[in-house]
Amino acid sequence: MDFNNITMLNDVDVKSYNNIIRVRIISWWKLPSKNNADETYSIEMIVVDEQGSCLIIKSPTFGPNTATFKYVDNRHKIGFYYNTKITQSDDLFGSFYGFSFTGFKSILDKTAREDVSIDVIGSVVRCFDRVKKAGDNNYYKRSMELEDLENHCIYVTLWDEYEKQFSDYLSKHPDVTTIVIVLQFGRLKWFGAKPYVSNAFNNVTRLFINDDINEINSFKQRYPI
Repeated sequence: MDFNNITMLNDVDVKSYNNIIRVRIISWWKLPSKNNADETYSIEMIVVDEQGSCLIIKSPTFGPNTATFKYVDNRHKIGFYYNTKITQSDDLFGSFYGFSFTGFKSILDKTAREDVSIDVIGSVVRCFDRVKKAGDNNYYKRSMELEDLENHCIYVTLWDEYEKQFSDYLSKHPDVTTIVIVLQFGRLKWFGAKPYVSNAFNNVTRLFINDDINEINSFKQRYPI
């Protein structure tokens, strides 16, 4: 396979069947069939190439991304066809997690888009009590206030498994004083005069809580305590 003839995701020609792309899968999930919830209708995934911030995929198909809410800001979706070939790549390039952080100021200024998922990073400066989800005793939601390095603050709401992940972290680390979180593939919504970023559903969103990763470590080094 010719690895020197790689096409960047922003440069793909949807009319061509000879594209070769090199990407890292950073999130994937299954969509159930509408007629049978036990059957898988499709497998969705989010991929990133080295320009955005591995796999070698030869001869994929490309179609328009017409979703009302887009998990990535790209006008195309990638599809696998009968002649698509996938090869493992050992070239670990670019940001490992493919973060693309949205500044809190752009959220507060209402210049951040609401029809595309966003990544945010910040320190938890205020945390509200968990609230039981209406109609379901097994799940909760929890809101919190995040602060960035420029002292801008936004609200984040975690639902279901993501709230449980956060609550589990609190129970295991009762003495922690600084909590920095990354919410990747979150969804921005305005409620009154306040912007909230929450997890999307289908388990697309990824939540990192004080993880030992470069982005969180760098934030902590620069954040005034």
